[in-house]
Amino acid sequence: MKKIPQNPHTMQDNSINEFMDSDAWKKYEKKERGKRKFVKTGKNVVHLEYLRHLLSEKDISDFEAKLNDVDLELSSYDKTGTFYAYLDEFQLTVYLLITQPLIGELIKGISTNATWDAIKYILISTWKKIKNQSYVKRTSQTSENKEVSFGLQVQLDKNTSFNLKLEGDIEESIIETSLDKVLNFISNQNPNKNYKNTDFGYFDRTGNEWVKIDVDNEIRKRAKSKNKGNKKNKDN
Repeated sequence: MKKIPQNPHTMQDNSINEFMDSDAWKKYEKKERGKRKFVKTGKNVVHLEYLRHLLSEKDISDFEAKLNDVDLELSSYDKTGTFYAYLDEFQLTVYLLITQPLIGELIKGISTNATWDAIKYILISTWKKIKNQSYVKRTSQTSENKEVSFGLQVQLDKNTSFNLKLEGDIEESIIETSLDKVLNFISNQNPNKNYKNTDFGYFDRTGNEWVKIDVDNEIRKRAKSKNKGNKKNKDN
């Protein structure tokens, strides 16, 4: 009987479904739902996901005051104990999230320079504190020390979002340059017609520009490569 090749999308979905059905995940998810009840929402909210061993209550209060000065609110969420799954190199451990309508106003220049300056202040201050720091990455079965990744997450709409990483091993002047180019980069992105995983972006110091990585394509390529490897092992 001829074997029907497995669809790499299905393989990826199956592994995710198995993880989501585990007792460890269900227990964790229940805990997270309770914590997220206290997260602020609204059109003037900027959200910070962080780890409490990296940022103090004083830091959070300082960020709140900066945003209040430009009529914005800070929502913060302590991610300590969070599970991390597949392709975590394209995710951000700690990030500042900007959504609509604020990101649209920033791109169009409707918001003031003071608004963007306040956001940059939080990004650069957090970058200074957590660059080259580590955390314990937990999955349903393992734990290991990993370097903290940090950056800006932008959500254009329900289908389109970006993780823009601020590297920890470069000069502050390059971080400032990369942030000065963020809004132009985002303004050149087309909204997705259908939902996609959050795309990843990094600042290319040679080209002096932001570069996008399509995370969905990365998942497909890795699933395909894994499938080929498994087939090769079976043939041997």
